[in-house]
Amino acid sequence: MTSYQNKSDDYVFISYRRTDFDWVKAYLLPKLKVWKVNYVIDHQDFLPGQRIAGTIRDYIRSSRKVIFVCTREFLDSEWCREELETARAEDPGSIQGKSIPVVLDKLGVPDLLSDIIWCDLSNDQNDANEWRKLCVSIGGSWDGYRAIQDLVAAAIGAEYSVYKQLPKIKLKKLENHFDVNGGAYKRINNLLVQHSQKKWIISNEHNPSTYLILDIQVKPNGGDGYVAETKEYWYLRWYSLRDQKYRHIYNETNQQLYKVQNLNGSYKVVDNIYPAPRKRWWRSILNYVLKFR
Repeated sequence: MTSYQNKSDDYVFISYRRTDFDWVKAYLLPKLKVWKVNYVIDHQDFLPGQRIAGTIRDYIRSSRKVIFVCTREFLDSEWCREELETARAEDPGSIQGKSIPVVLDKLGVPDLLSDIIWCDLSNDQNDANEWRKLCVSIGGSWDGYRAIQDLVAAAIGAEYSVYKQLPKIKLKKLENHFDVNGGAYKRINNLLVQHSQKKWIISNEHNPSTYLILDIQVKPNGGDGYVAETKEYWYLRWYSLRDQKYRHIYNETNQQLYKVQNLNGSYKVVDNIYPAPRKRWWRSILNYVLKFR
């Protein structure tokens, strides 16, 4: 059993058709891990030498919840039908809410589940609200998304930190939070190289540069990935060591998208999309004036 807690009977059983395993592996299991939900799934928890039917019944009877991945293929499976009948026999009136339909195809919902509220992913498999409701219904921690929020916040902090270290280029902090082969890492590295060559810094005495994270919202992004939508305020006052004067001000409140992916068991920011600085006549004049101070 894949376990995140000590209670051996505190788990969710996953019932699915083998033809739907790719979806289960790419979409469902990563969410359960983030939500810190124990689960049992046949391919990794059923032990050799034991009777299949008896093993299924034992796991279902001991489980807190049973997730049924409903597709048309599910309807054609004798094993899936037996798992469903076992679960409904344990909770015939759905008083305990033991059976949880996760619907990928509305034509794949068995009659025994037709009177139960679904997690409906038939139109959008990345529907954050449906995933949230599923998380709550199986006793998961929706705050598991907090781990992704914390990662993105740390990544933003790491970006600011490496700017503060200019004119030296130190990438270690970035590597802890960014995929070194991703677009976000490369963008920051390119910016560091450019500013280092120009001898621009934000670490001079009394430099007022700062940043503030105003909001982070996390959404699933297909398979084992997430998108974090942020609202950030950045004030960067770039000082030239060569000219001994301020050369440029970046003063923006903007919204950014961070793409987060599980890479070898560790979540990293692989890319981010952010708007270009707004063009304002007064900022152009201010930067022009600063050149001659």
